[in-house]
Amino acid sequence: MAPATGWVLVADHESESRQTIERLLSWLSLSVWSVETGGAVLAALAARAFDLIVVAVDLPELTGFEVLQSLRERFGTELAVAILGASRGGVPRDEVAALLLGADDFFAKPLAVDRVVARVRRLAIGAEPRLWAPTEAAPELSARPQLTPREREVLTLLSLGVRRTEIADRLCITGKTAATHIERILAKLGAHSQAQAIAFALRDGLVDAQRSIDSDSTAAFSSTR
Repeated sequence: MAPATGWVLVADHESESRQTIERLLSWLSLSVWSVETGGAVLAALAARAFDLIVVAVDLPELTGFEVLQSLRERFGTELAVAILGASRGGVPRDEVAALLLGADDFFAKPLAVDRVVARVRRLAIGAEPRLWAPTEAAPELSARPQLTPREREVLTLLSLGVRRTEIADRLCITGKTAATHIERILAKLGAHSQAQAIAFALRDGLVDAQRSIDSDSTAAFSSTR
């Protein structure tokens, strides 16, 4: 394997996983710049160019989703970006959201060393990274769907992991009415599933990404008790 000369920016506030990735990148002969916050990612980009950015989803200041959006708006698909899952455990919705927002890959924690090496090699050294563009079903980033206040409430609860029956109870509506709201939300967002709708909502700022992450963390903690 020919040595690489490129730079990789790693953004992760958890020292253990950050150091693991640093060691893997060094083994691939890649130069590493490490930061711990979302804001530091944007500052580092002002200092030099990078071949790949690996950014944790639960960064302080700016979340990984917000950093990803900023990078795609600024660099389009020319810059390879991989999202690093939260240490609380792999949440499928995080991976779906990351890929729909334009991430080139998603690394779940705990890190599978051989898979990370293979994927980083592909993104930063080998083949061209996957290019992302919105599908026909996805709304344009600049055109936010017009949801009613009630639909926004339902969408927010969905993003927090609340089930349809619980949504009905919380909003004092029938299960059928809740289902109707969800169907309309999917139609307006151009989504084929609730997970896809949540990803689009995170992408377009229709719900609070950090609030969703915090809620998932609370739920994961509760399930282990």
